[in-house]
Amino acid sequence: MKTWYLTKENGLQLQYGQIRMAKDMEALRCRIDSELQIVKGELDDTSKGVDYFGIIFSNTPVSMKVQEISRVITAINEVESVSFENVEFDRRNQTFKFYFTIHSVYGDFEYDKTFENPA
Repeated sequence: MKTWYLTKENGLQLQYGQIRMAKDMEALRCRIDSELQIVKGELDDTSKGVDYFGIIFSNTPVSMKVQEISRVITAINEVESVSFENVEFDRRNQTFKFYFTIHSVYGDFEYDKTFENPA
């Protein structure tokens, strides 16, 4: 049985963790995180999702990887534009870490995302 109730901090307490309400910039960060977890072709709407296997984890240039990530982020309503800052590649762990500045209706903020190669 799972139980839930409101906590003093205005969060929703579940048996295995806590759900809290996010708003404005924090909510936008959560939305970006969730949009970047969708694999292109996973949903009926083929415009949604990241082309992980065709672009992110293939031998395409970094500029194409940045363009793909930026495309997904800028499709979110509250995002006005995305500025690419830097990328780090860890050959040992097969990970890419991208750094962006997100320009949104709530203001600008730094955003980074690590992509791990599933191979």
